[in-house]
Amino acid sequence: MLTVLIIDDQIALLEAVADGLCMDGFAVLQASDGYQGIQIAREHVPDIIICDINMPELSGFEVLETLRKDSLTAAIPFIFLSARNAAADIRTGMNYGADDYLTKPVEYAEVIKAIRSRLERNTAFQVHRLREYAHRLVIAQEQERHNFATILKSNLGDTLSDIKITLELLRRLPLNSQATTLQTAERLIQEAVNVINNLSHAMWPNALMQIGMLPALLLLVDQMGKSGQLHIEFMHHGLDSITDLDLSINLYRIVQEALTNIQKHAGVNTALVRLWVENDVVHLQVEDTGVGFDVDQILNSLEKIGVITMRERAYLLNGDLTILSSPHGGTQIYGRFPIKNKTGIRHPESAPMEFTDEVEGELQTPAGADDQTFSAFSTLTEREKQILRFVVNGATSQEIADNLVIRTRTVETHRLNMMRKLGLRGMPALMRFAVDKGLIGKDT
Repeated sequence: MLTVLIIDDQIALLEAVADGLCMDGFAVLQASDGYQGIQIAREHVPDIIICDINMPELSGFEVLETLRKDSLTAAIPFIFLSARNAAADIRTGMNYGADDYLTKPVEYAEVIKAIRSRLERNTAFQVHRLREYAHRLVIAQEQERHNFATILKSNLGDTLSDIKITLELLRRLPLNSQATTLQTAERLIQEAVNVINNLSHAMWPNALMQIGMLPALLLLVDQMGKSGQLHIEFMHHGLDSITDLDLSINLYRIVQEALTNIQKHAGVNTALVRLWVENDVVHLQVEDTGVGFDVDQILNSLEKIGVITMRERAYLLNGDLTILSSPHGGTQIYGRFPIKNKTGIRHPESAPMEFTDEVEGELQTPAGADDQTFSAFSTLTEREKQILRFVVNGATSQEIADNLVIRTRTVETHRLNMMRKLGLRGMPALMRFAVDKGLIGKDT
């Protein structure tokens, strides 16, 4: 059953359209303001959204802009339904990225026609995207094979050739002259071992197989730091409880892809990574203050399959991954992944092997690193914590804005980010969280 989300503060019109859609076999979600609409969209990810423009606190334009910046909701077809019928208003709506614009008053037949048309186009577009994605995966696989063959030939092939020449020279030398040549041969063999270890780790981090995800992530952070291109502030807590290999592999790859993107494209040399376990859920936070990007454009162009792959890995884990970004606005990645298996790491029958343990043996978990006990609440900024306390004590967005001397739109942005970081959906969940943390009734 296809799901339609209607966001409109005119209750009578909202219910009339909802009744018609229900009779036509659609599941209907309703929201009476923009903030509630964004929360419902993120929680249920509907097939299409119909939204008014003139609404309290958040306008329809701001709702669309917020949803387009969120990777979870960026691709949902969006239709404006508004009494603003001037050509300039319609042009503004389309410039914001709307898929259609209907003006009030409107016949129900026109609404259902627009919905079916957009859903048909979206289905065709999704099929096209899948084909493009499959095509790009094939190209990416071939490129990886080419890169791997090139690395083998240039790094390992040359070293093995040098070893062969050295051994041939050794055979011709008298016994009393072989010591120096033997040292050269040993050095070349060690170089070959290091190349094999590095390639093996890049293809499949052996630490994941042997002692878990944390050592593999520590090694990844250490290697990126030694490259001098990216300093990573890595904080973690409770990762020792993760014993499911599927979860470990996919989380590692998500972090690896996120950090690689920052290193290559963000234009900054620092990044923040936080991973912690809370209530049998793994929480992920990766942030940078770099150049950012247009999430909607990336998802639709398929030029960067890394972002799509990160989302697919999250879906495989029955989790959710939100990527928030905008040009010159940095990038924030938030993820929540349930822990399913606590019985021990599953070892495949034939795991890639390394010839020595020197690479991973050099890196130890820093003393006290896992004592950095923190929770989702500790990831909030001070401003977000201020706004959280106002919200749970009943203040409206306008009252919060007046008290903090900021814009209402800024309050809503902080409020949405706060809910995303906490992994909460809706006011009931927020109030339960506030009771658990003792926030209700505290002085703001």
